[in-house]
Amino acid sequence: MIPDSVRFFRCLNCQHAPLTTEATSEQNGRILTGQVVCPNCQQHWPIVNGVPRFVASESYARSFGGEWNLFSKTQLDSHTKTTISRDRFTEVTQTKPSDLAGKLVLECGCGMGRFLEPLAQAGANVIGIDFSTAVDAAYANLHQYPNVTIVQADLFNLPFQWDIFDFVYSIGVLHHTPNTRSALQAIARHTKPGGSLAIWVYHEHSVLKPHYLYHYLFRHLTAEQALSVIKFYHPIPWLLRRIPVIGKPLSAPLPISDYRGKLPLNPAQQLEWSYLDTVDKMTPWYIWRHAPEQVRQWFDELGYADITVGQTPCSVKGRRSFSPADSLP
Repeated sequence: MIPDSVRFFRCLNCQHAPLTTEATSEQNGRILTGQVVCPNCQQHWPIVNGVPRFVASESYARSFGGEWNLFSKTQLDSHTKTTISRDRFTEVTQTKPSDLAGKLVLECGCGMGRFLEPLAQAGANVIGIDFSTAVDAAYANLHQYPNVTIVQADLFNLPFQWDIFDFVYSIGVLHHTPNTRSALQAIARHTKPGGSLAIWVYHEHSVLKPHYLYHYLFRHLTAEQALSVIKFYHPIPWLLRRIPVIGKPLSAPLPISDYRGKLPLNPAQQLEWSYLDTVDKMTPWYIWRHAPEQVRQWFDELGYADITVGQTPCSVKGRRSFSPADSLP
């Protein structure tokens, strides 16, 4: 943890801000072990392996901890030698990383840090939170950046002051919480007046897909167990999908993610991404899908202005137009 980042924190017990830190070990300007302390009520939270921990367990996000520690580097641009994650960020948030240079940015649901990396490289001051132990992978990937802080926290009760972030975003996360709209409301409070909020959530489909049903079985498995099952049946649809026209329909009962011909990856990377994204869409405990108009309405109800729906279905961005004294519903 970067000691200076504690000035953005607030106490989850008494709401006092800012908090302080007590370090028991440090390295390269980061606190590796110690605690975050409220000087008002003396509540404290541990810092373990460089990450302040504001939750006691992963709860419903357990599958993501397993997933991102299994595939800890798969989608990092520095690992693939591509700009896939940077380009995906720009497409979904309608914002270029370079636009955020020098800005205070919060990512809600950072996983292993694939989107934090291009922002850090662009010079943004970024804080990434995740409910799961994916924070360990994110810290391992990004600890060399002095402008990155990783925090394990619940996005419904974030340990940050309200009204302070220039840009808040969440990509593919809020629909994996108990209630997508409530999750949006929780993170919307942290954008400062004039700042922007951008999210992407799953788009609803009129056609029921097989993995919608399989999910109810797979979500009881650990990420490791799910990966074993997927690797067992994966070769069949992987081969069937090479058959022109009829291959994809034939493979539908055995769902996999397939980016061949869509992303600039080598064959080994294509396979690894297929494993990762198949696990990702099969194992979460909660999966909700929404219409873009519904999400846009939520932004409007929360007092956001200049709301735009991106080219990617259910990617929405808005600007917070009210003062800190105003209250979100």
